[in-house]
Order: sequence, then C-alpha cells, then structure tokens
Amino acid sequence: MTEIRSIGSETYGENSSKPFQSLETLCFEDLPEWKHWEPIDESDHDGILPHLSNLSILKCPNLIGKLPSNLPSLKELVIRECPQLVVLCSSLPVQSNLDIDGSKEIVSSNPVDVNPQNPMTLGQVSEFGNWLKQGYQKVERLSIIDCEKLIYLWQSETSLEKPSQGLHSCSSLKTLCIQDSPTLVSFLEDSFLLSLSELEIINCHALTSLPEGMKHENTSLERLQIEGCHSLAFIVKGQLPPSLKQLSIKDCEKLQFLFGDTEEKYSASTSLLEDLCIKQCPSLTCISPRGQLPMALTQLKIRNCSKLESIAERFDSNMSIRTIFISVCEHLNSLPEGLCNLNRLYQITVTSSNLVSFPEGGLPNTNLFVFLIDCETLKALPDGIHNLSCLQALSISGCPSIKSFPEEGFPTSLRILGIGGNHEIYKPLKGWGLHKFTCLTTLWIHGCPDAVSFPEDEIGMTLPTSLIDLHISEFPKLKYLSSRGFRDLTSLGLLRIYNCPKLTSFPEDGLPTSLVQLQIRDCPLLKKQCKRDKGREWSKIANMPFVEVDSRFIYEPEEDE
Repeated sequence: MTEIRSIGSETYGENSSKPFQSLETLCFEDLPEWKHWEPIDESDHDGILPHLSNLSILKCPNLIGKLPSNLPSLKELVIRECPQLVVLCSSLPVQSNLDIDGSKEIVSSNPVDVNPQNPMTLGQVSEFGNWLKQGYQKVERLSIIDCEKLIYLWQSETSLEKPSQGLHSCSSLKTLCIQDSPTLVSFLEDSFLLSLSELEIINCHALTSLPEGMKHENTSLERLQIEGCHSLAFIVKGQLPPSLKQLSIKDCEKLQFLFGDTEEKYSASTSLLEDLCIKQCPSLTCISPRGQLPMALTQLKIRNCSKLESIAERFDSNMSIRTIFISVCEHLNSLPEGLCNLNRLYQITVTSSNLVSFPEGGLPNTNLFVFLIDCETLKALPDGIHNLSCLQALSISGCPSIKSFPEEGFPTSLRILGIGGNHEIYKPLKGWGLHKFTCLTTLWIHGCPDAVSFPEDEIGMTLPTSLIDLHISEFPKLKYLSSRGFRDLTSLGLLRIYNCPKLTSFPEDGLPTSLVQLQIRDCPLLKKQCKRDKGREWSKIANMPFVEVDSRFIYEPEEDE
C-alpha cells in the first residue's frame, strides 16, 4: 500500500474504545510512505489489541511514530528495515521477545524487570547503549547484528576516550552473538562479562583482538565461535579461558596461531577444552607455538588450512582424544609423535593432505576407525597395523604412493574394509584371502584393472559370509560375477556395482535371496540385459524389493518407451 501515510482511529471502527478484541497476529509490510501510527485513548487496561501476541513491522522506512503502549499479551515483536523508528521498550510486557533489525534507536525510560529467558536480537540499530544501561540489564541471550557504529565492547563506563556501549551493565548475559559489524575493532581489556557462557563473533572483519579478561579464572565462558574475522592474528595471548570447552574458528585469513606467541606458559593440563574445530584459516602455521594440546581435548578437526605445518610436538599418553579429522592441509607432512599412546582414540581421518608417514609406533590398539583418502604422498601404512586386534574399520583410497603392505595381512577383526585408487593393494588382499575376515560386514573395492571375474574364479577366491554391504567399482575388464563367490553370502543386503563397462551378467545361480537393494551405474552391457521383461538377467532381479539402474528404479518407464 504505497500511499498510506498514517494509520489511526479510522482503522479501529465504530467501537474504537475496544477494537480488535480477538486479533492475535498483526503484520505491516512494505508501506514505503507510512509515517505515523496514531495513538488512541488506551486508559482502559484491556483496550487496544488485548490479545495481540505477535507484531511485525517490516520495510517501513519512514515510520517515525511510536508503537501502542499497552499490548498486555505481546510475546514477540519483530521490526526490520525501519531505520527511523524509535522503539520504546518500557511499554512492552515482560514476556516479549525482541527481534529488531534496522531501527534508529531502542530506549527505555525506566528500568524494567524482564524475563531473562527471552532471547533478543538487535540488528542495524544506531544507538542501543543507553537502552542496555537503563532497562535490560537482566537479559541472558542477546544478538547484535549489522550495527555499523559498534566499535568497542565492554569498555568501562567512566572511560573518557570512547563512549560506553553499555554491554558491561548486562551482568546476567549468558549468550552473546555479534555478527556483521564491520567497524568493531576490539574489546577493551580491563573488563569481561563474567556471566557469559557462549560468545559468537561472526563477520567482524576489522576485529584485531579478543579480550584479555577471558583468561581470568572466574570467567564462565564455555563456548567460543569465531568466524569471518579476517584481521584477527591469534585468539588470546598465552592461555585459553580456563572454563572453555568448545572452540570453533572458521574463515580467519590472518590467524597464525591459536594462542599468541608469548612467554606466558600454556598449561595444557588445566584446560577444559574438549572440542577444537578450525576451518579455512589459510595463514595458520601451527596450533600453538609451544606445541601443546589441552589434555581434556576429545575432538580435533582441522580443514582447509593450507599453511599448517604442525599440530603439536607430541600426543601425551593420558590425553582424552577420541576423534582426529584432518582435511586439505597441504603442508602438513606428519602427525605428532605419541599417536600410539592415545588409548581413547576412536576415529582418525586424513583426507587431501600431503602426509608422508605415520609417527613411530603407529596407531593405538583401540576400537579404531581409520580413513585415509587422497593422501598422494603417503608412502606406507602405520607400523604394526597387522597387530591391531581391535581395529574396526580401514579405508584406503587415492593413496598411490603406498607400495608395500604387511606380509601378515590386515587384522581379521575388521568390520569395514575399503580399498581404492591403488591396485597394488588388491594383489596382497587376494593372497591373504578375503574369507578370513570373518567379522567383515562392509567391503568396498574401487579400481581393479585386471580382474575378469569377481571374486576371481581362477584362484578360488571367496568372500566372507558375514558381508552385509558390498560395493565394487572401476573394474574395466570385469565380465561376470562368480557364482561360487556369491553362493554363501546369506546376509548380503546391499550390492552396488559402478563403472564396470564390460560386465554382462550376474552369477549363474542368481543373486543371494537376502539382497534387498541393488544399485547399478555406468555398466551399459549389464543395463541392457536388465531391461524389463526383455533382458537375459531380468528374471534375477524382477522380484527384488529395490533395484536402481543409472539412478532409475527398474519399474519406471524408459525414456524410449
């Protein structure tokens, strides 16, 4: 409604003393000329809009008047793209949630008692410090988004150099998110919100440092997320906050160290940090100049850190690490010494990295899942891998530099085995005998250039009867599946066959009756034999619950039909 300039008493009808007695949701949107919402007599406590619970005002750039002051049932107020509007918070009920993105100012004439559980979001607000000081000190969850005038946080109220933003007065604040504030430079160091347990700072490109006050022993900070802060060179000098349990860092272009390179000794034994995730930090060279990781750390994830050279000097035997994930770290050639001492380790994944070798001692003998993917420079598997009697999963793909394998074979305890991108692995695997892996439930083999049959009939090769999931792909010479090899697979439920261009048939005796799902892709000769009611192999799959050929269910009509 592009011509509306004022909304007043004519809107409320003849019974204007008590209008809209049932209305619960009201939204004004895209009124470009609207300037005033004219007040009416609200002396009656249950007057205007007594049951209104949700009020939204969106894209009203010229609105300068005030909102109704008596909305006793209001639970949520949303204001967006109203840059001239001044929001008077003291007129809102205690239970109101605020989501304000784009207004001139938020004010409170008198201190008010608010429900501290209600989250508040402030975005593109020019002035909000006075409001925080006067009215909403008890708020526990606050988001400040796209506030261009936000330069400093937590400065003291008596500072003469910079005007106070008032956040220091929010003594009950537990969760704070600062997002898309391009002028935020720093937190002044002499104070910190001791009640704060979660802090998110996202897309604050000018931010150069975090508050030193985070390191104080009386802080409550448990979760810290930093994202898109391109001027930040390190997180803190020396210690991490002692209470911190989760640290996530993403897309910080200048970040070189996790901790500042100072003389202050970092105490890894007292840190409570459990979860450390670092992504897309192209200048990061090491996690810590002193090479120590927190003893309580259980999960370590590092992705897309192209200059990372060192994680730590070594892993200590009493560390709690359960998961290690490293991806796209081109300069990381080795893992810390002492990897074999991590007696709680559950999963280690290394992908698209220039890892050359594993440290001396290899891997710990735990219920371990190991995934090595696209590590083109890796020359050997970990020492003593054949002795890992508890190893649960081993997947090796795209590691062409591995040329030798243990004569003793892989542990027969394996439940998951995947090999691909290196046909040298398949040769010893045939010699060891796949049938010896009596616990194996999942087998994935990718890239076997010479096999004509699978399993290979000429050497009497068979598969373990425990198999549930079988995936074979990139067999350029494969012509048929062996009846002998599939005969005893009474538990097989899923079979995937990809990119076998010469494959023409299934086993002569048919596929296992336990099979419930079959997927075939890029096997043109086999696809022809599987045509409904026409192909030679149709009868072997017609009664199977789910068969998919080139991403099409077999009972869907062909394009040429």
